[in-house]
Amino acid sequence: MPGHGVFTDCKQMSDGPVSLGSTYVDRTRFGEFLYEVIEFHPPRKMVFRQTLKWFRISVFAAQHYNTLEAIENSTKVCHKFEGNLFGGFKLNEPIIAWISRGGRKRVLSALKIPWKNNLYLSHSSLNRS
Repeated sequence: MPGHGVFTDCKQMSDGPVSLGSTYVDRTRFGEFLYEVIEFHPPRKMVFRQTLKWFRISVFAAQHYNTLEAIENSTKVCHKFEGNLFGGFKLNEPIIAWISRGGRKRVLSALKIPWKNNLYLSHSSLNRS
């Protein structure tokens, strides 16, 4: 999220509106994260794959599962995040899990602002499998 010192730029790389196969790049202080929409069922569900490579070597891969569910007069927002580090980068799992949890909290807090008390939020973080 801009303003938190992690993301510097986010750009859609594919043409047209968001749909299955849409691609994005997030430029961060950690490198360029590539995203691809791998499941898309508007307005209820979107899943995307995230990858980070340094010098053509896979460093990190994740999937983000986002669902919206109507509950009486509110909306339940679920964000499930499963990520894996590769090779020697696995040693950084505790740090990446901490950064990831902070990111999830910022996203969910930002979502809560427009709707005030009319939103139920849940999230999960780094999968250690």
